[in-house]
Amino acid sequence: MFQLKRAGFYIGGDSVAGVEVKGKSKPQILGTWRTQRGLDFNRPELLKEGLEKALTASGFRSRRISISIPDTLARTVVMDFEELPSSKKEVLEIVRARAKSEMDSAPDEDVLSFQAFGQGTRKKVLCVAAKRDIIKVIEENICQKGHSIERVSTHSLNIINLLSADGDSAVVIRFRDYITVIVFNGGAIDFYRCKSVTDDADVKRETAASFAFYCGRNQGKSISKIYLIDESGRLSDLTRDSVPAPIESPGPGAFSITTGWNGRGLDLLAAAGACL
Repeated sequence: MFQLKRAGFYIGGDSVAGVEVKGKSKPQILGTWRTQRGLDFNRPELLKEGLEKALTASGFRSRRISISIPDTLARTVVMDFEELPSSKKEVLEIVRARAKSEMDSAPDEDVLSFQAFGQGTRKKVLCVAAKRDIIKVIEENICQKGHSIERVSTHSLNIINLLSADGDSAVVIRFRDYITVIVFNGGAIDFYRCKSVTDDADVKRETAASFAFYCGRNQGKSISKIYLIDESGRLSDLTRDSVPAPIESPGPGAFSITTGWNGRGLDLLAAAGACL
């Protein structure tokens, strides 16, 4: 059966990386590409130039492109709703109104995306607001080169797309200059927090504070295990005494890709997750 190829690109201040895949539920990686030269998101002309180079230098032939951006370029929250209407248009209006008040999101400045979870009328909504000017540069440049843009999402959300996590687990991901803490409940995202860090002390403090906040607000909910994903190899030692559940470093088999991940290269992992 013919399977369309598609590519995902991780763009960050530390590197730019790409993955070309085919297949959907368990994608097969066809090729990878990486440069250690990151992009400056505050300089649109440099962002445009870097994207052009990535599309050319990678050698990927896919026309369908997805982009993974740093979590720090977006504001992400999990919202609780007692009830949501069945009309997608009405849901969008309600979510936009909540995002404007809770996230200080302005429709003319942000691109808003959301996903609803839950059964029945009670829903949790994962809402992401990214800067419109940055998304516009990315989308226009991709399309001008003859590609179609599939989606733009954040590194952490793309990585957990690949992770086969327990339904009531949590994930801590450490990037170069920030960490994210994500908690699942019943298989759906129940909590998300992103915090900038500069050193190991920041990592330990922010991880402990994130779980203290979640557990304090959600007494009675349990976390089965905590997956630690980082490139430094130090996250386990830093957080062992500050998390409320057993920790686990996921091996290659924990990710729904046909080639193993050795614990290094979060950029390639996020790029692959962007393709799902």
